[in-house]
Amino acid sequence: MKRNYFKTFYCLLLTFVLGAMPEVLADDFIAIGSSPIDRTCGGGDPIDPPTFFLSEPWTLDVATLGEEIDAADITDLEVADFNADGRNDIAIAWYATDFENMENNSRYLSVYFGTGLGSFIHAADYDLYIPNYIFEALSVFRNGPADIGLGDFDGDGDPDLAVTPFFGDELWFLENLGDGTFEQYLKFPFGFNTTGNFQTPPEALAADFDGDGRDELVYIADPIQYIQGFIIHFWRTDDSIADMHWIKWEGIGDVAVQWTRGLAIADFDLDGRPDLCFSGSVNPPNENDPVLVFWYDLNMDTRQFAVHLEYPRFLCSDVVAVQPDPTCPPGVVLTDLDGTRIEYWANRCDEPMTFYLAAEEIGYAGYATNRGMTAAAADVDGDGYIDLVTRQKLGDLAGMKQVEITLGSAQGLQWTHVEPNPIDTFGFQDLPYTEILRPRNLALADLCGNTLPEIVAAFGPAPAEGSCDKLRAAFWQNSCLGDVTRDGRTNSIDLAALLGEMGHNSPLPFNPDADLNKDGQVNFLDLTIILGDYGCDCRASSAPPPPAP
Repeated sequence: MKRNYFKTFYCLLLTFVLGAMPEVLADDFIAIGSSPIDRTCGGGDPIDPPTFFLSEPWTLDVATLGEEIDAADITDLEVADFNADGRNDIAIAWYATDFENMENNSRYLSVYFGTGLGSFIHAADYDLYIPNYIFEALSVFRNGPADIGLGDFDGDGDPDLAVTPFFGDELWFLENLGDGTFEQYLKFPFGFNTTGNFQTPPEALAADFDGDGRDELVYIADPIQYIQGFIIHFWRTDDSIADMHWIKWEGIGDVAVQWTRGLAIADFDLDGRPDLCFSGSVNPPNENDPVLVFWYDLNMDTRQFAVHLEYPRFLCSDVVAVQPDPTCPPGVVLTDLDGTRIEYWANRCDEPMTFYLAAEEIGYAGYATNRGMTAAAADVDGDGYIDLVTRQKLGDLAGMKQVEITLGSAQGLQWTHVEPNPIDTFGFQDLPYTEILRPRNLALADLCGNTLPEIVAAFGPAPAEGSCDKLRAAFWQNSCLGDVTRDGRTNSIDLAALLGEMGHNSPLPFNPDADLNKDGQVNFLDLTIILGDYGCDCRASSAPPPPAP
């Protein structure tokens, strides 16, 4: 009875509000975060197949660069719920360098807590730089960060972080203390700091390879050379993150592979344990003869993986694991080295570790010759099928297609590059002098509480208001905030759907899309969000709206 009473109250209130609703509620712009949002999608042109991304991003200013800074970049970002509030947060690794005065150098991991509605609170900056003013080459993170590894390294259920260096011999582990604050631990793969500047990891990931309940960090040590005979480095602990140490796991029967750029993790042989795949070339020292290397079936006694090789048709800039068909083992999507095409290598359902070229797609922007694209996979359009988002590793301020969307089919046998591009990257850039391993800077995660993943990306220095450049992250909102029914708009149908769930509280079963602010209940706060978003139309097609109930 109490719940019905509340529904009656809300219906009466809603009738009054809608009856007096001013036109401004259907205005095309709303100010949230640090930039105005154009609440039309994809520039208003029809897109087949449809996507519901808002074309203009929300932006997050990470750093303002002084005139003394000669080089700067955001090198990677990761998204996770760091402070255990049910909302996704962002960790960003970045650097700024003054070639003439190292006292002005900055190397930081910056953490931002998400509100669940697309805005962020700056939580902390973790200093990664330990300068050595006598021997500059011995400075910790002397050349800045490279990639961020995200995993639960100590098995306590909180996401921890590891930041790798660019041309360095060290790395930072950051232990999540449970509330989104981090304790830093500096580690040296060779046991001490050197002037060698060996490591330049293009990608770092994490998974529990040995089944002990703790994730291991895994990264490509360097794209060109083997380091102490190992091209892939693993780190693990039996206890705390303070005890993380480099462990020598390797593939057996391997060919000589160099020019490694992409790394992916999945259970490719369906034995219930994670395996890995990395791209490379088998004709050192030249980058020719592309190869995919799969390490699987880790033997804990010998500390060795079995190895399987495949030979794609182009040199790869990134590898991402996908499983379009849940009844078959995962396969991999490859991006080429010029940022113009992708290939999907499927894993045969009846014979794991047997791959074949199943599909390809062309027509990508091609802004990044010899650097290519990074890729991320998720169901971005809510149809139940895995899709791809790709990001060019280079692009100038006029580049409208630095981030692009590719929609997948049920079995992954067809991938559709979305044209025209539904999102706009005008005004962002990554400068040509940025080293080839930088930047990755792409993630897919729900930042707005609508259960659909937003596109999150970060970029190099770009002109801003005033005399100083800025490093910025951006995200493109997926659908309208109040789109309960996932049809690309916020209207009376969404209001009715929300009212039908009004008063529900977790852990009672209810429609999670109606809990717009992700606080575990559907109440007046969610109704307020819908009213503020009323009139948003994020459909990419020109189909007429459905009739009101």
